[in-house]
Amino acid sequence: MPFIALSNYAQEKLEHLTFMGIPIDGKINKFKRNLEKKGLRHYTTLNNDYIFRGSFAGDEANIYVMCDNKTKTVYAVGVSIDCMSHKIAKE
Repeated sequence: MPFIALSNYAQEKLEHLTFMGIPIDGKINKFKRNLEKKGLRHYTTLNNDYIFRGSFAGDEANIYVMCDNKTKTVYAVGVSIDCMSHKIAKE
């Protein structure tokens, strides 16, 4: 019986994954609005991937938001940071 009580307690304390404070769940339209409120802009859509541009951790980045084709529910977020400077590119 104590194991069940501890298990229930642990489940109540779990937090859902977030990106920039936004829960990674729900519909893409809501997630998109929340990203835009944070200053990101929708760049393009490829298949079920919505690509945004903006600042992440102080650098310009592409943010990839993936959602289910049928339900439009967000299930993953990825980031690609532009870390190549003009000086490094010339070299």
